[in-house]
Amino acid sequence: MATSNHVSNDLNMVEQHIRSLIIRHRLVERLSQFCDLDELFLRIRNDTETIWQSGDEHFAANSRRRATCAAPIRFQGSVVAEAVAAGGSRLCRRAAHLFAGWMEDLLNLEQEINSLTQEVVHSYEELHVLYDLGTSLGGVLELDAVGRLIGQAILSSLQTVSVTVTLLWDGVERVAAHLSRPVSNHQAVHNAALATVSLCLRGTVIGTLTVEGKLGRNDFTSGDLKLLRGIASLAGPALHHAKLYEIVRRQANTDALTGVLNHRLIQDRLREEIERSQRYEHPLSIAIIEIDQLKLFYDLYGHAVGNNLLVLTADLIRSVIRATDIAGAFGEDKFIVVLPETHATGAWSLGERLVAASKGCEVVVEGMRLSLSLSIGLASYPEHAITKHSLITTAEEALAEAKASGGGALRCARETDANPVAWDGSTFSVLQGLVRAVDVKDHYTQEHSEVVTDAALLLGQQLNLSEETLRALRIAGLLHDVGKIGIPDHILKKPGKLTNEEYEIMKQHVVLSEMIIKGVPHLNDVLDAVAHHHERFDGRGYPHGKQAEAIPLLGRIMAIADAYSAMCMDRPYRKGLRWEQARAELERGAGTQFDPHLVPLFIQAMETKGAEDSASSSRDQISCREGVRPAYAS
Repeated sequence: MATSNHVSNDLNMVEQHIRSLIIRHRLVERLSQFCDLDELFLRIRNDTETIWQSGDEHFAANSRRRATCAAPIRFQGSVVAEAVAAGGSRLCRRAAHLFAGWMEDLLNLEQEINSLTQEVVHSYEELHVLYDLGTSLGGVLELDAVGRLIGQAILSSLQTVSVTVTLLWDGVERVAAHLSRPVSNHQAVHNAALATVSLCLRGTVIGTLTVEGKLGRNDFTSGDLKLLRGIASLAGPALHHAKLYEIVRRQANTDALTGVLNHRLIQDRLREEIERSQRYEHPLSIAIIEIDQLKLFYDLYGHAVGNNLLVLTADLIRSVIRATDIAGAFGEDKFIVVLPETHATGAWSLGERLVAASKGCEVVVEGMRLSLSLSIGLASYPEHAITKHSLITTAEEALAEAKASGGGALRCARETDANPVAWDGSTFSVLQGLVRAVDVKDHYTQEHSEVVTDAALLLGQQLNLSEETLRALRIAGLLHDVGKIGIPDHILKKPGKLTNEEYEIMKQHVVLSEMIIKGVPHLNDVLDAVAHHHERFDGRGYPHGKQAEAIPLLGRIMAIADAYSAMCMDRPYRKGLRWEQARAELERGAGTQFDPHLVPLFIQAMETKGAEDSASSSRDQISCREGVRPAYAS
């Protein structure tokens, strides 16, 4: 019954279409101009004969019906109707065939026009999809984002259920994106529909696009496949460029030898994790790891063996840490591991696993089996330190204790919250407590010290200073304003310009810092930096009035770092300067306030690192903006 109704409906549509064409093209009137016809019938091939009578009622009533001729009307290879002509003309047969021919031509023409119209519409939609995708891909380089854009374009344009974008990477197929659409119960989904096209670049296959499932159909049309191939032609180059960007970014962010994050990026990640821990009051630990006697390996067996030890250690670290932990290079011969959401006890457990695993690692040199030995220092936030640099320093102190014990050992920084003086033998513990006290008194001073430390280390690295000297710079940066603990609050926290009398009092913080640090052993280099960070190259600084090379090198470095921080950090009474402004101020002060040899090196280091990156990072917040002349200038 259902089939009968379907056929009937199709025939009705053909009949209506034919009637429409007859009226629209005035076929009967045209035919009657040269054929003497009484009637013209239209017979639809169906169970029931349907007759359409042409002419007016006068012709129908006076019909002579002397002859009747029929001609079939074919459409798409089938006879869909008959044209029947009746009348006295000898041209009756010709009229029937002429009318049928006209109908066939018109039906085929209509079909071709409809087909071309649909093709134009489909081509426009296809071009629109490709144009939008090409425009979107033009501004994206990240591989994951490129894969998502391609997948979303396919899902929306082909009405497919899922799409998988794969890319060949070193001969191995890697999924760049897999997207699927949620399907409701009432939607007809044909999971058998499956299509795959290759992603090519200059004739070489670099990946595939695979679509599965189709809404409302059991297969993909030729138009769908054509559009999929068009998308693939855009996707191939875009994914290739994203892959190259990923490789370059990975090379820029990782240590070329060991594959862990490089020194710059691990410092950024540590800063971010400390900020997150401060924001949510969560714990954080770090481990600094050093290969015992690495220098001896280099001296005795050469760089190849030393490098193999570094690679072996990096692989060992990756095999032990969790997926959420972050490993990076720390200097040339150390590693640092950032352990988010980890208390000191958890860090200790990790350290024990590393030490135990290292005892089973060996490197074969000239037939000898040499064991790997690691020393590890641990420190945790907030138990041992609350800033990035102080956390690193306390972990380095613990590492030094591990090495002093003979190596192959694990040491953890000691608790400082309850009683900072109780760090037996630690030269940094008392000062760390003082730094915390200054921070409680004036939080700006701690943030300023962090920025100064970063800037001083950047210049120290540009000068290729030794690890020991850089360590002294790090401590000096954190402690250079420790004497502010003795400055009255109404002067230290004053939001406006200081009077001459207040400024003289403020200048005494350098003397106080020098007195505090002088009492602690093993900090001579630190003392040089702290005691001279307000000296000027032209001799008009304070408190000693030294000039040129008479000022210790670390003091000249700290003077630039301290001034840079003062320029660029926001204060209640002014906004920080932009990098371009700060650079101009530094260049203007070269030879008078600053060492003229160090200023261009500092500028080069900053611009190599990226001024914008340096100027916007939080906590290392050197936010140089448009504003007033820096307050440090005299």
